[in-house]
Amino acid sequence: MNQQSDQTNDQDVVIANRTVALGTLKQHLHGMRFAMLTTLSQDGRLHSRPMTTQELSDDGKLWFYTSLDSEKVIEAQDKPWVNLAYTNEGSSLYVSVSGHAQLVKDREKIKEFWNPMAAAYFPKGVEDPQLALLSVDVDQAEVWDSPSAAPVRLFNMLKAIVTGKMDDQGHHEHLEVGAKS
Repeated sequence: MNQQSDQTNDQDVVIANRTVALGTLKQHLHGMRFAMLTTLSQDGRLHSRPMTTQELSDDGKLWFYTSLDSEKVIEAQDKPWVNLAYTNEGSSLYVSVSGHAQLVKDREKIKEFWNPMAAAYFPKGVEDPQLALLSVDVDQAEVWDSPSAAPVRLFNMLKAIVTGKMDDQGHHEHLEVGAKS
């Protein structure tokens, strides 16, 4: 095999790994629309706020509506690395996603995601001059999944206090979604 063939095979493996990781992330995020978006403020503090996910696209981008004059836009443009925290307490599933945020003003893309929930926040509709999208190009994600129902987890915690031994705490997974994976 030559060097070019080896590089092509390596690229194919990276693409396959990324595709699998992205598919796994999509499965975990299914049904979880709300996230806490954390940015780094200009004074160096972490700043979090709730966001509604519009989509996790096949190219690994999470999409959110935003207002052009919002703090999160200013912060993300200054320091684009962000984190999103998702939770589904009913199933004890927690997902932390980190990536690179970018402001998108494309009206066609804005129309693509438009829905009645967005209209509640942006009553002027898709032509609102303050309306934009924040895309987060996912780099990596971590998933914690506890298979037990809440009463079982509580019982296991109490048992651990008494015995000093913690039973199975569930599953933790690290997903490399970014192009570097």
